[in-house]
Amino acid sequence: MTLTLRSLPRLKRPSLKKKAAFPESKAADQKAIDKALLEVVVKTPFLRQYLSSTFGLRKGQFPHDLKF
Repeated sequence: MTLTLRSLPRLKRPSLKKKAAFPESKAADQKAIDKALLEVVVKTPFLRQYLSSTFGLRKGQFPHDLKF
């Protein structure tokens, strides 16, 4: 079997659509929310480490048995 351009899988061409600009009002709102949240995270001990940790189960732990 010989390889030709037709036998190779076609690659998708990147779309040339331009992304819409993110509205400045939403960016300002997000910065205000982030600032308020960061103040709380810094004040609370171990909250930063807790929020940055990944969720995982240990051997013998079942998700349906967990109580939050």
